[in-house]
Amino acid sequence: MSTLTDPPSDTTPAPSTSATPESTEGLSREMLRTLMYVGVAVAGLVLAVVVSFATRPRSLADYSDVGEAFYPDFTEATEAAGIRVAGWNEQAGRPETFEVRRDGTNWVVPTHSNYPVDGEEQLGRAAASVLDVRREALERSITPDDFAKYDLVDPLDEDASSEGRGRRVTLTSDDGETLVDYIVGQQAEEAGEGAYYIRRADEDRVYLARINLDVSTNFTDWVEPNLLDLATDEVVELTSSAVAEERDASGARTLERTELRRATTDDDWTIDGEVPDETTEGTIDTAAVNRIVTDLGGLELIGVRRKPPAMISALKGEGDGTVTTLDLLAIEERGFTIDGGRLVSLEGRLFAGQSDGVGYQLLFGSGFTGSTVEIEVGGEQSDEDETADEQTDGEAGEEPSDDAGETLRGRYVLVQAVFDKNLLPPLPPRPTKPKPEDTDGDEDTPDGDAPDGDESAETPADEESPVEEPDPMEQYQQELATYEAAIELRKDALAAGQKRADELNVRFADWFYVIPEDTFETLAFKRADVLTPPEPSDDGENAAETTSPSDSPNQPSAAEMFDRDAVFEELDLEALAAPDKPALPEGDVPSLDEEERQHLLEAVRAIAEPAE
Repeated sequence: MSTLTDPPSDTTPAPSTSATPESTEGLSREMLRTLMYVGVAVAGLVLAVVVSFATRPRSLADYSDVGEAFYPDFTEATEAAGIRVAGWNEQAGRPETFEVRRDGTNWVVPTHSNYPVDGEEQLGRAAASVLDVRREALERSITPDDFAKYDLVDPLDEDASSEGRGRRVTLTSDDGETLVDYIVGQQAEEAGEGAYYIRRADEDRVYLARINLDVSTNFTDWVEPNLLDLATDEVVELTSSAVAEERDASGARTLERTELRRATTDDDWTIDGEVPDETTEGTIDTAAVNRIVTDLGGLELIGVRRKPPAMISALKGEGDGTVTTLDLLAIEERGFTIDGGRLVSLEGRLFAGQSDGVGYQLLFGSGFTGSTVEIEVGGEQSDEDETADEQTDGEAGEEPSDDAGETLRGRYVLVQAVFDKNLLPPLPPRPTKPKPEDTDGDEDTPDGDAPDGDESAETPADEESPVEEPDPMEQYQQELATYEAAIELRKDALAAGQKRADELNVRFADWFYVIPEDTFETLAFKRADVLTPPEPSDDGENAAETTSPSDSPNQPSAAEMFDRDAVFEELDLEALAAPDKPALPEGDVPSLDEEERQHLLEAVRAIAEPAE
C-alpha cells in the first residue's frame, strides 16, 4: 500500500546576500578602470574641440578689414598738431619718450621743458608718413603671448616685461583727439621692403603693413642748427677770455684775454690791436679763425635746462631780481655765479661782434658727462616741470651710471646779446665846404689868350681839349648828400641793431644751453691758438736774427756782416764799375730777399772801395 510522502527538500543552499572581502576588492578595481576610461574619453573630446576651434578657418568677418586703412578718418596730414614717439632703452631699462606739439602759434618739445622748435615742417613729414597705412594681411598666428617675439609689446606698459618692446607712434589733433596710435614691431623681411608687423595700440590683432616712418626722436634734429642766428660773413670781432694755465699769487684761476678785430669784413684780422711780428710770433692763422666763426655760425645745441623763474624775470627786465637760495644753487652747480648783481662765468667767455652792431656774449659754465637723455634734459622730467632746480643733471666730473647708455660730454653756456655801435662800419668824413675864393670864377681873359672869335687861337684839331675841373661847390654838394645819406643809414642801423639785440635776449633769457665739449674747446681760444709759428731761418733759428743792422746800434756794419774773401770769390768785381747795376753771383747761392740783397751790395761796395 502506497503512502503519500513530502516532496524531497532542495539541499542546495540559497545564495548569501552579503559579499566576501575578495569580491569587494575586485569590484573597486573595475569601477576605477571604468572611470579612468571615461576620463580619458572626456579629455580627448575636450582636446578635439580645442584643436578644432584653433584650427578652424576664420570666418570671412575676421578678414573683412584687410585692405582697409588702420585709421580711415585720418585723411589730412595738416590735422596733426602733436606727435609722441615712445621707445625702450635697453641699457637703461626704461621707456624713452620724445614729443612735439603745437602751442598756439609755436611748436614746443614738452619732454624738454617746452623748448621751442621749428616743428611744422618735420611734423608734416611725420604725419604724411603714417597717413593711409593699410592692413595688408592679418597675422592670425600671432597672439598676445607672441607679441614679445615680434617686438609688439607696448613700451609704455608698466606691467609688461622689458623684452620685445616695440615703438609706439601717436599723432594728436589740436583738441587732443588721437588721430593715429600704432605699435610698430619688427620688419617683416619676407614680405618685402617697408613691411612691418603693426597693430593698433587698442587692438590685439596683428597685421602686415607697409610704413615709411619719417620722424626723428633726436632733440638735435628738431632744434634750430644756428642757435645764435649769427651771420658768419659779418663777424668783425672775436674776444676770448679763456682760463689760463697759470694761477695768480693766491692760487686763483686767471683769464687770458685775446682780441681779434678787423675794421670791415674786407679787411685782415689784427690781434690785440696790432699785426703780429712775423719773425717772433708768426702770422694770424686764418684757418683757425674761420673754424671759430664756423662753429659759432652753426652752434650745435645738444641739451637745454630752464633757468630759475626769478632769473628769467630779471633777465627780461621784469620783477625785482630777487634770487632765492635754491635758485643760486641751481646757477652755481652749472658753473656760474652772481657777483654784485652781475652774472659771472667761472669758465671763461667769448664775445662775437657783427658789422650790424649786434654782439653775442657766451658765458661758459661747467662741463659734465652723461647719457643722451642726461645731456638733453638732465634726467626724467614731467611736462609741467619748468624749474631748473627740480631737474637732475650729471654734474661736472661725475661719471654716469652703468645703465645710462652712451656717455657724452657737454658744456653749459649762457648767451646774452648786446648792441655796440662801435661795431658798425665807420662813417665817411664830413666834407669840407669850399671857401668863397675857391668857387669864384674869373671872367677876364688871361694874358696871352686870344679873344673870342680869333680862329688863330683855337686849339688845333689834333690836340685834346684840356680837362675841365669840377666845380668845387657842386662837388661839395654831392659829397654832402652822400654823407647825409650815410647818417640816415646809421640812424636806421642803430635802431634795427638795438631791436635785434632785444629780441635775441628775450629768446635767450629762459635757458641754460648745453653744447658739445669739443665745440667749447674751439671757442675758448687763447692767443697761441690763432697764430702760426714763425718759420725758422736756414740755420734753424728764427728770422729775427737777420734783422737789418740799421734796426739796432749793436748790429755789425754791412761790410762786417760778410766774409771779405768769400765775397771776392763769388762776385764779378768788374761789374762794380756800374754801381747802378751791380752783379750778383750766379749758381748755387742762397736766395735773398730785397733787404738782404741791399745789405750785400753795401758790403761789396765797402770792401771794393780801397781797390779802386
